Amino acid sequence: MMLPQTVAAACAGATIRVAMLVRFDFSTGADRVWGGFGTLRAGGQEWKGMGQFGSVDGLSAQSDLAAAKLTFKLSGVDPSLVTLAKQSAETVKGRPCAVYAQFFDDGWQALDAPLPLQSAIMDQMSYEATGPDQRNITLTAEGLFAARGSAPFAMYTDRDQQARFPGDLALKDISSLIYRVVTWPDY
Repeated sequence: MMLPQTVAAACAGATIRVAMLVRFDFSTGADRVWGGFGTLRAGGQEWKGMGQFGSVDGLSAQSDLAAAKLTFKLSGVDPSLVTLAKQSAETVKGRPCAVYAQFFDDGWQALDAPLPLQSAIMDQMSYEATGPDQRNITLTAEGLFAARGSAPFAMYTDRDQQARFPGDLALKDISSLIYRVVTWPDY
């Protein structure tokens, strides 16, 4: 059973609460936040509370393998946090992030491990001013299928192989095999 503690609490008629957890895997290290206040311990990790200042747009259940776009917003932050975010903008491009659901009992004790809802790849971070001392930070992320329009078998070229493993000659002659019939074993 996937969520035995949550199901047991629901069957017992207990109040079950849910909160959204988000993990950002920046190049400088992982950052974990949640939509409540204070520090939360769930899944063996600590999650920092964003309270009413954070939001996630674009979460949806999709069955068509579409490349969903997520938008994470942090509003009402002071200018010093924007300065810090500007310095780290290059640490987000191409890095993974994930959104989870965490179930709690009535006393806000975590039930089971966080349930993965969506994984994505972070794309761009932007900033805007909403007043003399209030700023908003927006981070966009694309679903895992966003790059599916790239060339098929892109990893089976000598150039890609050299970029990943310099000096490896395994795919050196791969381009000469296109539209060629190779009989193997040759008796």
